[in-house]
Amino acid sequence: MKNVYFLSDAHLGSLAIEHGRMHERRIVRFLDSIKHKAEAIYLLGDLFDFWNEYKMVVPKGYTRFLGKLSELTDMGVEVHFFVGNHDLWTYGYLEEECGLIVHKKPLTTEIYGKVFYLAHGDGLGDPDNSFKFLRRVFHNRFCQVLFNALHPRWGMAFGLNWAKHSRMKRAEGKEPPYMGEDKEYLVKYTKEYMKDHDDIDFFLYGHRHIELDLMLSKKTRMMILGDWIWQFTYAVFDGEHMFMEQYVEGESQPNLFINTYGPRLVLCLMLHETGRGLWLFALHGFFIGYEISHKFQHARCVVARKCKIFSAFYRAKSGFIIHQLFFGWQIFNSR
Repeated sequence: MKNVYFLSDAHLGSLAIEHGRMHERRIVRFLDSIKHKAEAIYLLGDLFDFWNEYKMVVPKGYTRFLGKLSELTDMGVEVHFFVGNHDLWTYGYLEEECGLIVHKKPLTTEIYGKVFYLAHGDGLGDPDNSFKFLRRVFHNRFCQVLFNALHPRWGMAFGLNWAKHSRMKRAEGKEPPYMGEDKEYLVKYTKEYMKDHDDIDFFLYGHRHIELDLMLSKKTRMMILGDWIWQFTYAVFDGEHMFMEQYVEGESQPNLFINTYGPRLVLCLMLHETGRGLWLFALHGFFIGYEISHKFQHARCVVARKCKIFSAFYRAKSGFIIHQLFFGWQIFNSR
């Protein structure tokens, strides 16, 4: 049985995110790492910071991302694309050219015998009247036709700069943290929805850019998927269990650690066993950790931290043995 994956809010193309191409490559590497393990992938909205299709042209960029999605669908992986409040202007290109299944409304579906309620989350219980008004304008077909009458050069520039301005109004461009069950409108909406739909096992949302995993009853679980700007989080359902995980660069490539550092660790152990290479062993371990941390500077690499801290401060022989056992266990159990 293959896994089903859920993620949201990458905001590719955002003018507020530095190194946009690196940002796109990261999510493409993640998709590549799961392509042989995935039965289906659900993209719960705002994968693009602004996406608007025209009759004869498509937005510049995103070639790596769209190419990877096309590869996945060509392999037979179901890829579901939910429109968000940043990328709702899709009129057939993603379905026809990339093979995606596009959803413009919340979806209730059964996956491996469990009932899921899936939505981006915008407009669900949000009390902000100005946002409600803008959402009605954005979804109005007449307004969409008028906007598409603009030249794409102006239309895309307007949309991307609007999205940037909206993000930069917030502190450091981030959403406010979790406010508690009584104040989070998605939590309140879900509790109200559960009163008439007690058959749902999982509610999954994007939009809020927070990582939340909340049990609402003995049966029902609600998750907000975080984002792919700061957190790089996603959910996995294997048919029995649902996990919230974080994509860490390098963790999906265990052979990289083994092939690169394995022979060097063996050499360290040999030096250690002779009793004549204790300080060289410690120094070498420190530099391995330093090298790992710089190669994967965006990752929360437990291996790197353990190597740097333990090798630098453990002085006793028994300490080094414990450290090496732990370090080896971390490498061979990394994904």
